[in-house]
Amino acid sequence: MKLGIDFGSSAIDYVLMRGNKIVFSKSIFGNKVSIREVLNAVKKKGRISKIYVTGAGSKKIRESIDKIPIMHVNEIIAIGMGGCYVSNNRDALVVSIGSGTCMVSVKNRKSKHIGGTSIGAKTLTGLAEIILKTNNPDKIEEMARKGNLNKTDITLKSIYPGGIGLLPPSATASHFGNLKNPNKNDIAKGLINLVAQSIGTLAVFGANSYKHKKIILTGKITQSKTFRAIILKRINSILKADVIIPKNSGIATAIGAIIYYNKKA
Repeated sequence: MKLGIDFGSSAIDYVLMRGNKIVFSKSIFGNKVSIREVLNAVKKKGRISKIYVTGAGSKKIRESIDKIPIMHVNEIIAIGMGGCYVSNNRDALVVSIGSGTCMVSVKNRKSKHIGGTSIGAKTLTGLAEIILKTNNPDKIEEMARKGNLNKTDITLKSIYPGGIGLLPPSATASHFGNLKNPNKNDIAKGLINLVAQSIGTLAVFGANSYKHKKIILTGKITQSKTFRAIILKRINSILKADVIIPKNSGIATAIGAIIYYNKKA
């Protein structure tokens, strides 16, 4: 079996694969877990022939552990390969939403970093911790499902009843620009709306610039139903594109680290 590990700045994702089949996967919030701890956690699953590491936290990891070779994979390549693999695509814009957001254009199996934004999942949990006194994604999601954006945001319909340009009347004109005694649920939904619409808009610009008709969204935040609904609506309102949130989107980069070397072989 092969072990792929993505050492992110706020979470560590790892996946065990036998051929093209995922045997086991896990995500751990925080960045203090070592490769030794990951290896100890999975060694009962079977013999591991190689380990593939990527992400900012992987740079100082040595070339082997317990005589198992460790392969270092450029994170941009792992993002691109992982996103395309889990969505069964060859060419697409892969938008990896972690602490911040990274956009990778994949064409003919070649990954190119085209930019990103410092707005990401960590932006949501950080603002929620300050305002709502929780950084738990599940609690934020639970509150947001009961929230009302009309108590936090200005929509275009109040300024341009028919919408303007590419944007429909329901589009947000100003995040938190229309506070009407919002409760915690309203604020939670407003925060998710701010993050999702910001990333969705950037994804549209990236897809247009690099002429992609497919946008693949990866990262654990894509498991939030509220986030998914908002970002899909945002992208689809201004761009005719196939937006894909694939199964295993939360561990796509760890998978991509393995797939990159498998495809090279």
